[in-house]
Amino acid sequence: MLEKGKVTTIYGNYQSGRTAIASSLMSGRRSLYITDYVTNLSRIPPEAFVERFSSLEDIQKIRKLISHYLGVDLIVIDSISQVYRLTKSPKIFSSFISELSTKAKSLNMSILLIADTYEDFQTKESKITSGGVLKVASDILINVEKRGPKRIIEFKRPTVKEIEFKIVGGKAIW
Repeated sequence: MLEKGKVTTIYGNYQSGRTAIASSLMSGRRSLYITDYVTNLSRIPPEAFVERFSSLEDIQKIRKLISHYLGVDLIVIDSISQVYRLTKSPKIFSSFISELSTKAKSLNMSILLIADTYEDFQTKESKITSGGVLKVASDILINVEKRGPKRIIEFKRPTVKEIEFKIVGGKAIW
């Protein structure tokens, strides 16, 4: 699901299982979990480094912070949609994502971005909250859905396929 040197975006609506998947992927790795203040930290592995953000100034710190955590092989940003809202500019957000992609490649680490979705009022289609930047900039794109009692991981890029998963004790099992 994750590849070194690549940016992966997991998107889905509220309580679809995005953070549980991230938690499962962080287990047993040296990881940095960057989150906004509203995220529940109880599911994050205790060995993970945790940093929080709540303002545009914090996001500027994140840019510097990533280089500080050398030896980390996975960086998770939950929620990248909140970063988008705080930047208030697709150009600034795009620059931030481009910088993450460059860091992933140069430091040979995986970047996992967790994004919210919203429903387009006209088309009723579910869309990623990011002004389309994440769809273009992500190397790997994964949609997570809750369909009745089932939870589905749907790979959108590089190939399309679905995997069913369950959440047990706050972790995703597939």
